[in-house]
Amino acid sequence: VSQSRYDETHIWTSLATANGVQNLYDAVDQYVDTNGFAPDYIYMSRKLLNLLMQQQSTKDSASSLTVTQVGTVSPAMLGAILEARGIPPIKTFDEQFRNELADKSLVKTRFLNTDRFVFVKENMGERAMGPTLENNGKEGVYVVTYSKSQVPPVDVTVTTATMLPVFSDPKLFYSQKVSA
Repeated sequence: VSQSRYDETHIWTSLATANGVQNLYDAVDQYVDTNGFAPDYIYMSRKLLNLLMQQQSTKDSASSLTVTQVGTVSPAMLGAILEARGIPPIKTFDEQFRNELADKSLVKTRFLNTDRFVFVKENMGERAMGPTLENNGKEGVYVVTYSKSQVPPVDVTVTTATMLPVFSDPKLFYSQKVSA
C-alpha cells in the first residue's frame, strides 16, 4: 500500500476518503495474527465513532446491507457492518480526570484521546493494591469521614489508596491514531 493511500484512508476526518471499517478490520487481523484471538471490544471517543458513521465508505457498506441508499448510518447499522466483518463491538469512552499542573491549577484531561481507538481484552490486567501510611502500612483503601461544621452541616470524606494496574502480556495492547 502506498504511503499516500495509507494516509487518505487512515485520516477519519477526511469523510470522503477515509475507510474506518477497513482500518478496524486490518487492525483486528493484525491483533489476531499477534495473539491468536480477537479483542473483545474496541474503545473510542463518541466524536471518533461519529466520524466513522459519517464516512462515505461506511455509508456504502451500510447500503450494501439494505436495498436502499443510506444517507445516515445509525449505531445499529454500524453494528451490523462490524458483525458481518468479524469486528468486535465498539464502546464509547469519554471519561476525564482532573490533572494538577505544576502551578497547582487543575485541567480536565481525557483518559483516551479523541483521535485514537484501542482494543480491549477481558481480564487483560489486574489492579494491585499497596500499603498507605494513613492505613498503618496495610493494603487497601483508607477511608475516614469527619464533620467539618455543624451549621451548616458539612461532612468530609477522605480516601487514600495506592493502586497500580498490572498487565502481564504487553501484546494485548493495541492502539491506533486515525485522525489528524
